[in-house]
Amino acid sequence: MRRLIFRPIVLLLTFLTGLFLTFLITFALEGLERLIYEPSETIPALHLSGIPDRARPCIEPTTEQEEEYAVYSALLNLLSESERGELIVLQDHTTNDFLGYESIERTLEPLQQGSFPLAQETLDAFLANNERSQSLENLTRSTENLFCLPVRTTLASRSEVESYFGRRGGWQLFYRKYRGAAGLVTLSKVGFSRDRSQALVYQEFTCDDTCGRGSFVALFKDGNVWRVRSQAGTWIS
Repeated sequence: MRRLIFRPIVLLLTFLTGLFLTFLITFALEGLERLIYEPSETIPALHLSGIPDRARPCIEPTTEQEEEYAVYSALLNLLSESERGELIVLQDHTTNDFLGYESIERTLEPLQQGSFPLAQETLDAFLANNERSQSLENLTRSTENLFCLPVRTTLASRSEVESYFGRRGGWQLFYRKYRGAAGLVTLSKVGFSRDRSQALVYQEFTCDDTCGRGSFVALFKDGNVWRVRSQAGTWIS
């Protein structure tokens, strides 16, 4: 009789112990995940687009240059895994080729509409900042500190980049030199609103002579995080 009573008690205790251990392990894992992925008061703000699994803490921007890198990081973190690869290759000069588009005003119209339109002051700053191409060489001496990215970054000179286009086997040379890269990223200078709550940037991603895309991207600052508001594509191949 005692054995019959004792056995259910043992089973019940075993079940409760397992349930308790499962709860402890789950709670510990959730706490560890929060510690890794969520910034606390002592961790600098994130310069990302709000994708938790790609979040990395980095310096909190205090200057327009650092804010510009926060915007760049938000854009580059939005690249798909197939576009990002294991190495992000950036052209070492900003591009302003888009200024030659006859339809630039019409292309940007969708960004200036809707519930959160692109401010005219942001567009004016963007056009003024991109009157000429500028070197990223001086800005990237501390690339690993300024970019908040899950993969390595490197620069390719503009002359080198031009040599890949229209040259037989040019892109094979590119991928041979930059192993792990999925393509080439070219960026414009960023235009900010006066309070730096809004930004406009042009971005191109190219993977060979017949593979790539270009678009204007409007972003807004949500707390300390830059998020993409809207995009206007200019070309795709």
